[in-house]
Amino acid sequence: TDTAALDELKQSVYESKAIKYEDRAKTYADKYNAAKAVVDAIKADNTWTTIDDKKAELASLKSSFDADYSSYAKTDDKGNITYDTDKLKEDGKLEEFNVRKKEIDALSDTVDKYDKAVKDMADSKDYVTIGADGKAVADPANAKLKAEVDSENATIKSNSDAAIKASASAI
Repeated sequence: TDTAALDELKQSVYESKAIKYEDRAKTYADKYNAAKAVVDAIKADNTWTTIDDKKAELASLKSSFDADYSSYAKTDDKGNITYDTDKLKEDGKLEEFNVRKKEIDALSDTVDKYDKAVKDMADSKDYVTIGADGKAVADPANAKLKAEVDSENATIKSNSDAAIKASASAI
């Protein structure tokens, strides 16, 4: 019958779009492990102390940089700070400026990467099982993961059924 064929089509479309527990579990585990690798690599650096120390160091570097180069700073029409590199060069300060700017940018990048990685780990830790080695293992049976996937799949099913019904009505 037409109804059975339509139901079969709806199920087929849903199954092609549905999220699988295993796929989502792997996504969370991969996200956690990638973030953990970033955190571990940063912590393995022998100059690393704590994130709070690095943030304080960054604030101090920025503060002294801003004080030392404020006379060369300009704010453009978009609110971005730019520096008069011609004047810095003329005053013999361009090389030092570039070295200090590079140091600040590198430390800022490291702090940002660390913060993002810690957030990614926190966001995904409840959806995985953490092994004895500290790495995440995909857990398709995780209750929180299953609830999330089930909710998203219900929306996918509802949306695909509605689209098929609307298309069928138009025929």
